[in-house]
Amino acid sequence: MNLRSTLLSVSLLAAGSSLLWPAPNIKDSWHQWRGPNNNGVAVGDAPLHFSGIENVKWRIKIPGKGNSTPVIWGDTIYLTTAVPTEAIPEEPAGEGPPAERGGPGGSRPGARGPGGFDPAQMMARLPEDKRKEAEALLKGRSPQDLNDEERGKFREIMQSAFGGRGGPGGPGGPGGPGAERGERRGRGGPGGRGGPGGGAGPLVNHKFVVMAIDRNSGKVLWERTAAEQTPHEGYHRQYGSFASNSPLIDDGMLYVNFGSRGLYAYDLDGT
Repeated sequence: MNLRSTLLSVSLLAAGSSLLWPAPNIKDSWHQWRGPNNNGVAVGDAPLHFSGIENVKWRIKIPGKGNSTPVIWGDTIYLTTAVPTEAIPEEPAGEGPPAERGGPGGSRPGARGPGGFDPAQMMARLPEDKRKEAEALLKGRSPQDLNDEERGKFREIMQSAFGGRGGPGGPGGPGGPGAERGERRGRGGPGGRGGPGGGAGPLVNHKFVVMAIDRNSGKVLWERTAAEQTPHEGYHRQYGSFASNSPLIDDGMLYVNFGSRGLYAYDLDGT
């Protein structure tokens, strides 16, 4: 066999291998936050009903907390999570996390809205005529759910009752001088409940972890610790985590961003 025929045989063998084991198509994967078409839409059929067991192929427990969207390449799911390495101190009584929606129409009375504003307490302090007026406007909703026009009317009711103090638009209320500080700093300052960034609670040391999981079986293929640090700022209690930035796959590399903890790159095998 001469050199030319040997090279041709090798080339045909390589071509045959690529046909047997084709590389994942980017259109069939989910390599970034909003998917292959940057629109958040996955093409294909989807079940109409889910439950703890219905239309669930497998489930595993992921350590820590991560709100980032996982990415998928071929048969592998990649995700990030932040795992505390020490016990998180308990918060003082009455300083628990705010409910999803507080006050009238919310999940529990007394839950605080932006800037420490308590809609339920404020409604209870209104004169009867103003309270009825506010209830008619709210219709069982939280003040945070009002549109701009309704919010303006609600602010007028509060200001007429309290002279612009304590309600929305007044000190400490949504839209008032205290709101921006409250939303940004929360309560307790750095390291306390609601430290900078929205109130993640007391800050403790965390491992910032990258995981690869087999999409067919749920088996963890590999796990890497990108960093181990104590965060210097918090996150939004309801919507955030210390692992909120979604990974990205590009040109055979996996990129993960843990904010102030750094940007890291791995090949798809975790090295």
